[in-house]
Order: sequence, then structure tokens, then C-alpha cells
Amino acid sequence: MSGPRVLAIQLIDTRWSKDERGPEHGRRRKALPDAYPFAPPGDASADWLHRVEHRASAGYAAEVQWTNLSDPDCTGIDRPVTTRIDGDHLEIALGEMLQFGKVAGPGRRGTMARLPFGKRVTIRLNNVFDGDCQRHYSEHVVHVGFAARATLDLPLFRQVDLRRVLY
Repeated sequence: MSGPRVLAIQLIDTRWSKDERGPEHGRRRKALPDAYPFAPPGDASADWLHRVEHRASAGYAAEVQWTNLSDPDCTGIDRPVTTRIDGDHLEIALGEMLQFGKVAGPGRRGTMARLPFGKRVTIRLNNVFDGDCQRHYSEHVVHVGFAARATLDLPLFRQVDLRRVLY
């Protein structure tokens, strides 16, 4: 295949603590979107990461950040997935930031999907970790698109669900 091959990555990250795991907070978390419009603020021929974070401590308001992954100055970014282009396919594995906590382990290492050009994949996972004298929980939804421009408006190739019971 010739021509541009561009990545679109969206990470939706929801975080809460043990104090915020009751039914009211559960309803609020379930009402949050699983995806957001993907409209990069710059050149759509570049690789983009769209990070949306919902924290219970901030009332689950969406905190949005865009990162141009094609920018040569973009180093040291904590990426939700690692990727490798192999011809007309994109091999996707979880990045280090999603392999932490008490539920890391089998099924979360190695290639999650081999994505054909012109398609997208959705990966869902959750985690629990202890810190600051408190138990913390997180749920992650990662969308990855592989096309001629940065977009998630592509046919779904596969959904990978790695969620586990947290409590």
C-alpha cells in the first residue's frame, strides 16, 4: 500500500476512589460517553492522541487534551498503546500506562489487535491500585483508527474487552 498511513488514538479515562464507588457515582459513570467526536485541532495528516479524562474528584467533568504525535518535539508522552505498522496492518499493544495496578497480567501483554488499514478497534479495560491511603479505580476506553487521515469515523474491526471485576 502506498500513500499516507495515519493513526487516530482516543483515550477516555475515568477515575474514582473507594469513597466514590456507590450507586450514585455508578450511575454518573455509566452516563459518561464511550466516545467523543474526533476533530484534531491541526493537520489531519498527522498522528493524533485525544485524551479525555473524567475524575470523580472533579465532578466527572471532561478534561480534554490533544497531542500531535507526529511532532518531533513530542517525546516522553505516556501513550495508551504502542503501535507498529506492518504493511497494510497496524499491530497494537497496550502501553505501559495501562499495564499497571492489581489486575494487570495475562491478556494485557503483547499484541491486542492486528488492525487492517481503513478500520478502527476499541479496547476496554479497568484497573485498581492503592495510593494515598485510599483505593483508586479506573476504567479506560481506547479507540484506534488507521487510515489516510486522523479519524475514528471508520468501520469497527474489533472490540477487545479486558475488564475484570474490581470489587
